[in-house]
Amino acid sequence: MYAAIRSGQLQGMSSTGKRIAVFVLPLLLGVAFLACGCVKQPKRIIAGPKRALDELPAEAGVRLRKQLEAVFGTLQRPSPPQAIFDWLDTRAEDLRAGAREYVRLCAHCHGLNGDGTGPVAKQLFPRPRDFRLGIFKFTSTGTAAKPTPADLLATIREGIPTTAMVSYEVDYQHRPAAIRAIRDYVIYLGVRGETERYGMADYWSGYEPDEQSLSVQANRVLEFWREAGGQVVEPPDAQLTFEPGVLAHGQRLFRSDVTQCAECHGPAGRGDRPDLLDPEKVTDIWGHYSPPSNLTVGLFRGGGRPTDLFRRLYVGVKGTPMPAQAENLTGQQIWAVAPVPLSLASPPLCRNPLSCTASAKSLAFSAAVALPWTRN
Repeated sequence: MYAAIRSGQLQGMSSTGKRIAVFVLPLLLGVAFLACGCVKQPKRIIAGPKRALDELPAEAGVRLRKQLEAVFGTLQRPSPPQAIFDWLDTRAEDLRAGAREYVRLCAHCHGLNGDGTGPVAKQLFPRPRDFRLGIFKFTSTGTAAKPTPADLLATIREGIPTTAMVSYEVDYQHRPAAIRAIRDYVIYLGVRGETERYGMADYWSGYEPDEQSLSVQANRVLEFWREAGGQVVEPPDAQLTFEPGVLAHGQRLFRSDVTQCAECHGPAGRGDRPDLLDPEKVTDIWGHYSPPSNLTVGLFRGGGRPTDLFRRLYVGVKGTPMPAQAENLTGQQIWAVAPVPLSLASPPLCRNPLSCTASAKSLAFSAAVALPWTRN
């Protein structure tokens, strides 16, 4: 779409139409991506212009950078629209403290502007998150919804097992305000990044963005974040159980054409289907290699609590080939499938997910680090 606009193939569309098409297209692609099963994914999906701001023509890049700074302040001294402060119930000095903590603890992976290209990013698998797209993999919210502030705080506190995203729980216990400030700064980077993409899309569609249009868009993006609080997925009343009849039903669903879980993870859950181990064929919305999880490891990046497992099945893993099952299964059926990944762990680590031992988790983590094909 972006190439078509630049090459003049959409001459019949109005300037406003072009701008809407360019901005809305990433959202439509993202929803379509999540709605499809992993075996039907296209080779690569690009959510919006992947160009860095520096790749705009020099004068246009300077203008857009100045306009962004007028709306958001600088990365070191953030000064976003007042609505962000009101929603997060924070102050300018707290957000600036978050910027300092982010540089100290996060920027080496996620980059100074949150684009996921910090100095060590290329050495890591999976790659650090690019916050600018406003898409976060593990949330408590619906398929197309933003994360809640509580979701982001949980990720920072707990980390993501088998990845370079470590837990900052110790920091949180000693400096809770500092960790919450990092969370708020990540939200700031997300809103700023999406607004930047809007401005770049405007430019490539032949429309010159200005401070007013960027300010309007920033408030629109923020509204999506605010709405997330009302889109939290609350699992229906049920208890995750390994009762033989329920587990057998879940295993049948896991292997069925309805869910297609076994199509990617394999009947044994090892995620080792040869054609899905090709980095050129299995990518996420950021364009990075995204193979199926090896469920036998017994560690789950989105969390191993019953509610976490339910939400991963219901919502999927956003921005990846892991699809949502909300349209395929009832709540009771999802509860039947939820214990299957735990039952596939070898050795079985979590017959009861609430009683996994630290030693078992440590052994599984060691295996995940040592063997690339066992990464969850």
